[in-house]
Amino acid sequence: AAAVGNDRAVVVDEGGGAYLVTAAGAVKPIALPPVAASGKAAVTLSLDRRTVWITMPETDKAGRRIRIRSIVDGALKVDAVVPLPDLPAGPAVAVGAGVMLPLANGYLYRFAEGDSQLMVGPQWSFDGGAGEVRCAITPLPNDECFVTDGGRKFLRWKWPSDPGAAASKVAGPWELPAKLALPPIPISVGGVAQIAAIDVQGVLYFHAADKAGDPLRRKRPSAGGIPTGRPTRRLSNVDPDWVVYLVADRHLVGINVNPTVTDFVAENVVPPGAPDLLDLQDRLLSDPAGAVRRLDLAAGKLGPWLPPRPGLPPLTIGVVAVSPTVAFTVGMDGCGRMIALPPEN
Repeated sequence: AAAVGNDRAVVVDEGGGAYLVTAAGAVKPIALPPVAASGKAAVTLSLDRRTVWITMPETDKAGRRIRIRSIVDGALKVDAVVPLPDLPAGPAVAVGAGVMLPLANGYLYRFAEGDSQLMVGPQWSFDGGAGEVRCAITPLPNDECFVTDGGRKFLRWKWPSDPGAAASKVAGPWELPAKLALPPIPISVGGVAQIAAIDVQGVLYFHAADKAGDPLRRKRPSAGGIPTGRPTRRLSNVDPDWVVYLVADRHLVGINVNPTVTDFVAENVVPPGAPDLLDLQDRLLSDPAGAVRRLDLAAGKLGPWLPPRPGLPPLTIGVVAVSPTVAFTVGMDGCGRMIALPPEN
């Protein structure tokens, strides 16, 4: 599921079907699941949260292909099937006016409204071959993005959305001492643009955003009570002053960009085997029974559990905010449920 604003959210099922949900509880189909889908649909949201891109593999006797859909402000704008030059080497990500895909041949590809095929861009793989390496992309404003090489390095690229425009390197590469665990993100420290990047050992680095070099600051696990273990959920700057992530899919950690502010740590808050129950973008956490709580970074705590309506079957598998005061949960029985949220502080 992905929030699109104006008290609405777009919910996408595993088969690529999309539905518009309103804060009043109305559900309207946008696009049905395609018949030829051969795998699970993946969803990525534009930075302004107005466009939802859906990608899914399809079977075809002529060769490998992918279906790409875009939903803008709750309406279907693109529904296209295009050839796929190689296997995916990482998740598709909305960047600028299109969606970007890293493929196993070591190159980035992009698709936007009006295109009839994937447009080839720069190499994401530093050694020219992907192998088993996975690329990760972080969208930035102004058609820019961070692109990792699946190892210790990442670059900052700009690929204008204009047809035929070429990509160019903005800065980098940055290189960490150990392999990147999660895609790096942009942050602001005292009004100065920086980058937060974390490695597989759990060390968080703050880098200058305009040039490569030594980190400006490091934050090591065990400092401030941060649990040790591999970071397993994306870095998120849902609040301008906080970097939030998960350790070992269980422990929620918040690091303030101001080193004098106490870290936020909530251990064992995510149910085992339930990764979709955490919506970092909207600071929501659900349990399998459908109860929801909100992360209050300003107060440095998780809010109380808000129980679901009685009489509904449990086993919630996803949660998304539809509005500031309404959340939508999805159950394994295929039913959606609305839960009232307290106003944010």
